[in-house]
Amino acid sequence: MKHSAAKTSACGYQSKTRKESAMNFDNDTVQVAKTNDRDGVSAAPGAAAIKSPQFSIEQKMQSIVVLGNYEAAHLFSEEGLPIAQALSPTGQQVDRDRIAELAIMFQDVSRMASVMGGISRLREVMIEGDNHRKIVFRFFKAFEQSVILAVVVPPSKTYKQKTNELEKLIVGESF
Repeated sequence: MKHSAAKTSACGYQSKTRKESAMNFDNDTVQVAKTNDRDGVSAAPGAAAIKSPQFSIEQKMQSIVVLGNYEAAHLFSEEGLPIAQALSPTGQQVDRDRIAELAIMFQDVSRMASVMGGISRLREVMIEGDNHRKIVFRFFKAFEQSVILAVVVPPSKTYKQKTNELEKLIVGESF
């Protein structure tokens, strides 16, 4: 007699079928494979390859870095955890942890500005030094949470157009 008990996955989804999908991560490509419970056969070789959102985001970040518009680009969760990044091998390096600390600090400033100044939602903070080097923090929602995009912009380079393009890509991605 065959037994068809419901199975619960790690995310709480219940499956009543004997076939399940398995995800195998191969470099930055996700391979979706169908497996059969009875014999454990996997169809990974013929499975469709899907680019992970992190890979797509980092690829776009890297293309902007290569153009010279950014020295570094970092995407953080609202807790300051890294989601994606791209760094220039030639630019002056900025510590990722320090950038994350500043991003979190600006979130606190945003909350205070909302209470004290009636600013409903902080969108962007730009810090520029005498040397015209900039660090830009962009705050928006993606992946059903608040995220912070931080970019380091070299002197005499523009950033708004590329940052807008990157934000649109990130908002359009999902995990």
